[in-house]
Amino acid sequence: MFLSFLKQYPHIRVWGRIVREDFIKKWIGKNKDEIITEDDVQIFINKNVEENLNLEYKSIKKLNDFSELQKEISAFANSDGGLLCIGISEHKEGTNTYPEKIEWNKEPKKCKEWFQDNTINRIRPEIPGVRIVTVNKDGGNIFLVDVPASENPPHMAYNKYYQRNNFEAYAMEHYQVADAFGKRKRPILRPFIFCRIIKDNEPGNLIIEYGLSNVNGRALAKWPMEVVEIYYASASYDGGLKKAPLHQQEEVKDIKRNGISVVQIEYTSSDIAIYPASEKVLGTSTVRCYRSFIVLKVSIGAEDAPTETYLGVSCRECIYKDNDGYGVKINLVNFSDDSISVEEKVQRIFDGIDKMDLDQDALKDMGKAILTAIGLNWDDRYPLEKQICNSTKENMGAN
Repeated sequence: MFLSFLKQYPHIRVWGRIVREDFIKKWIGKNKDEIITEDDVQIFINKNVEENLNLEYKSIKKLNDFSELQKEISAFANSDGGLLCIGISEHKEGTNTYPEKIEWNKEPKKCKEWFQDNTINRIRPEIPGVRIVTVNKDGGNIFLVDVPASENPPHMAYNKYYQRNNFEAYAMEHYQVADAFGKRKRPILRPFIFCRIIKDNEPGNLIIEYGLSNVNGRALAKWPMEVVEIYYASASYDGGLKKAPLHQQEEVKDIKRNGISVVQIEYTSSDIAIYPASEKVLGTSTVRCYRSFIVLKVSIGAEDAPTETYLGVSCRECIYKDNDGYGVKINLVNFSDDSISVEEKVQRIFDGIDKMDLDQDALKDMGKAILTAIGLNWDDRYPLEKQICNSTKENMGAN
């Protein structure tokens, strides 16, 4: 029942992929594994379906007009997809166009492969999923071309971009081309961080597991990059980080920011890609934290994905409550999102933390770390630092 529901709609997304519409099934009534006969086409013509956004008729005389056929196919791909019927003549009734009769191609060399070489294979970039079906009779044929709506628009034919509007294809304006490029399939990355306590005699020793999710993305995330900064922490002690293998680059160093000790873990790789609808752990590192709280800044990016910065906070007490050993997932807030204010972003950092029992000195240090990570000017610091302290008191129950 669920699959039959999906077939009613051409572009419903399921687990990161698009369920495409089968236009031959829609108009001719035949599945992919069924042979289409002259009778099937004639029944369709008798229905007198007018040309529309997803349907175009072409006389068999247009079979050699490669520029016209490429224009129609690319326009379907750049729009909502559709069915191109080559070998069905048309007639006008006012402004509407209707099918008239079957016109057979009688030249044997003009087969499916010939058609593909002269039309589909010359459109750039390639349109995945185009299906060509020939209907045959007494050595003649006609062509049904099922074109899906592209996940990688726009596609060019004869040095122009075309789009479908009602029952015709037209050259796209510059702003439409720019908008289509913006809709190309891209990775959508989100960072994740898990923290867990090392069961030893040093309560400040933490294991930081970091990685990237591409669950909602539509393309491979190539050349992934993630930079994790842990404030009031150090990586310079026995039992520290393992050396990264040669196929990736992972650099760990102790740095200072505004007088604060910071561990910076920088990961980049040319050998790893993160598939759509998946996530990947990129590394696990061990650090020593010097405060009862944790402030993390995470910067991420990849090819065709924007570089974004996230911030998150937690406390050692919250991580100590982790009983299953998998670690506590840190709530990370996207500070590159310009649709919300900095004040609201700070407020969101603290969401999901049950309790953070911090004194005034700890609150002040936390505010300094967050403001340093944000990189605000000094004049912006006092009011926001006050808000950080108030947010912590109200949301975490600090005294």
